[in-house]
Amino acid sequence: LNDGPAGFLDDVRATDTYGDLVYIGGSGNGWAKNITIKNSHFERSGRQGIAITGAENVNILDSYIGEVGRTVIDLEPSVVGGGARYVLFKGNTFGPCRHLLMSSGGVGPNVDDISFVENHLVGIGLKIKVRAADGSRRQNYRFLDNVSQMPVGLPVAALRFERVDGIEVSGNYQVMNDNRSMTAVSACESSGVSVHDNDFPGAAREFSTASVCGPDTDPSE
Repeated sequence: LNDGPAGFLDDVRATDTYGDLVYIGGSGNGWAKNITIKNSHFERSGRQGIAITGAENVNILDSYIGEVGRTVIDLEPSVVGGGARYVLFKGNTFGPCRHLLMSSGGVGPNVDDISFVENHLVGIGLKIKVRAADGSRRQNYRFLDNVSQMPVGLPVAALRFERVDGIEVSGNYQVMNDNRSMTAVSACESSGVSVHDNDFPGAAREFSTASVCGPDTDPSE
């Protein structure tokens, strides 16, 4: 799905791909825009489940995405000028993956206004990493009312934010590995962080913050 308006996709099924199950991105003609995918089923890929490299106003609703070789959701501009903006994941079921549930890295700052709401995780934890590169910022990430009973044991935190302004983590249920002295949510060099009304069984700390981001020690990516 790329280069301009792509419209509405309903009841789509895609399985057993070598690469990404869904790729949404613009090229020389600009970002993809105004895309809704709902009531669909995506499983078994060699790479990502959903990759967004240049798109805005994207809604992924009431669908299944899982059993992927790498990360389920990859919000990662591969070139300067790429990105993702106003993206909503709501009411989906996410299945297992080899790495993270959601990763937001890449070379540019334009990965903003991302909402992850009322999703159910099966065989995967709420493993999130949002990381703006040195000298850039990202903003407005919301994780609300998501549920996973798969224990998480990442070395830094289950939900990790670096150089992000405007973060809300509320109403989530995520089991933590109580043998790892886990932090549920961490934020460094970030502002406007609200973490409240979550249930993180087994967590040693619900939230930690730091004025300076340390080295990237997460081996799961």
